[in-house]
Amino acid sequence: MSGVEEPIMVRYRDSKETPPVERGDLETFILAVRKKDGRIAAFPADYLNDFPLWVGEPELPARRGRFRVLAKAEGTNATGWFDHLPDDANDAIISPMTLAPGDELLGWVPVAELTPTAKIR
Repeated sequence: MSGVEEPIMVRYRDSKETPPVERGDLETFILAVRKKDGRIAAFPADYLNDFPLWVGEPELPARRGRFRVLAKAEGTNATGWFDHLPDDANDAIISPMTLAPGDELLGWVPVAELTPTAKIR
């Protein structure tokens, strides 16, 4: 059976801290959430900082890393935590993240910091 020989330590930042994402950009993080029943769940989410969003047909396609940024003159910019779902037609669908009633966001860690250093068998 394969497994991690030693636990991988991760330092989550406090949920009250704003992630260091440049204005007009987004970055993926792993969030830690205490579920209503007391269990802790970890899952990915994007933090957007004044990131341009669009509704309807795009007018201005441009690439930013692995994402295609699509903006309309009447579009809006978004800041905060968002779910990111793959979409064949648009590369991605980004929607505001919501937690279930009674869930609590505990913290976040950049995906870039999750490179395991433990030996895998």
